[in-house]
Amino acid sequence: MNGTKFELDEQKASKLSSMSVNEVWDFVNKIAIKTDLIVVKNGEYHAKGNSKDQSNLAIFIFDELFEIDWFTKSVKTWEQFYDDEIVEDIIFILQSNMAESSK
Repeated sequence: MNGTKFELDEQKASKLSSMSVNEVWDFVNKIAIKTDLIVVKNGEYHAKGNSKDQSNLAIFIFDELFEIDWFTKSVKTWEQFYDDEIVEDIIFILQSNMAESSK
């Protein structure tokens, strides 16, 4: 299975987004559904096992969640996996991108 999972500091996300914790998760889950992912549980999303898996995950992670300031400031752990093996630490990628942007 391909997908992504993360842990949010829910209180921080709620405060920064001006939404309740439930609204934060509803917001993120709606983005997952919009990008054609399966919501396994809050913070865990799987691709559907078709030819669009990689692009749907990329859109969800890089085009959607990366662009939300309160989300990137609130995420504690974030991993992407392919065939059930963790292959990317999204936090590391996020920090690398932020370092490059500040140069």
